[in-house]
Amino acid sequence: LIPDSEGAGRNRGAPGILVEYGPIGGRMQAVFVHDGNNNNPKGARGGLPASPSGQAAARLSGTREALPRFTDTWLDDGEYLISIAAGGGGYGDPKLREPERVLHDVSEGIITRERAERVYGVAITADHRLDVEKTRTLRVAR
Repeated sequence: LIPDSEGAGRNRGAPGILVEYGPIGGRMQAVFVHDGNNNNPKGARGGLPASPSGQAAARLSGTREALPRFTDTWLDDGEYLISIAAGGGGYGDPKLREPERVLHDVSEGIITRERAERVYGVAITADHRLDVEKTRTLRVAR
């Protein structure tokens, strides 16, 4: 899971994922389209969009080659694709998400404490507890 890639919302969207794959013991042709590069999932009714998708190839030379959204490429044994799948868009105002659910999302690694505070208006302490007073202040200030 990619932290902070979800579409924030009262009901948040799914986080994006990063997957690496490639051939073992031979070559592999990969052909794909990542429409999410240009058309990432949008939010609705005040929800925010998810992060876009992306793709690259890790080559034997040690370089990382960014790939276009439409790709037809060959991978040699030991090379691999890096695929970033977009998550889902959020639904509703992120600052209306229940603070306990935001705390759970931070605990699960779906969002960072910084995003919880900045986007959801929820303050979480370094020891992963809800800071009720600061959260109230953040949400009133909106």
